[in-house]
Amino acid sequence: TQYPSLITPKQSIGKSQEGRDIWAVKISDNPGIDEQEPEVYFDGLIHAREPQSMMTLLYFMMNLLEQYGKDPELTYLVDNREIWFVPVHNPDGYVYNEVHYGWGGMWRKNRRNNPGSCYGVDLNRNYDINFGGVGSSSDECDDTYHGQYAFSEPEAAGYADFVGDHEFVTNISFHSVASLILLPWGYTYSHTPDDALFREIGNIMSETNGYPVGQAGEVLYLASGTTTDWLYAAHDVFSYTVEIGGSGFWPSESELPGLVAENLWPQQIITRIAGDYLALEDAALTGGDGDGEPDAGETLDLTVTIENQALAGAVANTQVTLATGDPYVQLHDASSSLGSIPARSSASNAGDPFSFTVDASTPDAHQLTLTLVIT
Repeated sequence: TQYPSLITPKQSIGKSQEGRDIWAVKISDNPGIDEQEPEVYFDGLIHAREPQSMMTLLYFMMNLLEQYGKDPELTYLVDNREIWFVPVHNPDGYVYNEVHYGWGGMWRKNRRNNPGSCYGVDLNRNYDINFGGVGSSSDECDDTYHGQYAFSEPEAAGYADFVGDHEFVTNISFHSVASLILLPWGYTYSHTPDDALFREIGNIMSETNGYPVGQAGEVLYLASGTTTDWLYAAHDVFSYTVEIGGSGFWPSESELPGLVAENLWPQQIITRIAGDYLALEDAALTGGDGDGEPDAGETLDLTVTIENQALAGAVANTQVTLATGDPYVQLHDASSSLGSIPARSSASNAGDPFSFTVDASTPDAHQLTLTLVIT
């Protein structure tokens, strides 16, 4: 209700075992219109005892909405992406924890009434990718019980139908509490064809939280029938499982700001790489006395390296322009053309660097202010 021009009303992607809606929302600059923009997908709380996964999504949603029009990068992402969120994949299990245990309930599965004496299916073992394999159980009482067949659970079936109606490029499925970034495959030690790229991006995601990056079998344990493996295998989605850290499945309220903050960047980078995104990779000063630092009276060249962070597709007609309002800076050559930059590649203006002079009257310790515009 506060941001009707940026987020859709909640919409159901299906029902749970007990008939609860599984809600989704989209954030974009024209949320009610299906535009030809890259689609990004975030989901959480597939395991009912992992509420931090839901909270992390809600805070990223708030960040996008509250900073729109204020933060240039977040504004660009909202304007050029369709960003979907399913914060609660497993509503029945979450409600069961709330009603029966309150804070700290350890119920993990959904609430299917199985033929035997035990309730629940582990929804993150119910997907059609090595279903019933290693890391899942055929025992109804086990926390990793996979169900009777793939997509037997309405929560998983609704999720699959929702994904099938979209063309998602990237995804994070949030869990807790292992402090890890997991990439496909989760059910085997074999690598995917995109293993090197998965790891490259995973390492960028981990810059703010230091989480180890790897396949589940390398850093945690093997698991079959998971959302991340299925999204990649069935729909070519670059999907990660991010295991948020903390002191336990129900972290203290004082931990919340830190856990949220360290996982904003992974969501931001996953949203970036879904489509065209140009970013400053490096900058270097040459000339003057050769120390790489600007001094009063020097004329310097500035070389910038620009990266196309998209997973696929070249960005054409790239231009870089230097601007300043600093009275102590005089620009000489302030624009350069970089042409086309392929996906996951970089280009620099080394052949045509920016040039500027620092006024001889510049006070010691004055910080020069320069703005780089990438078009």
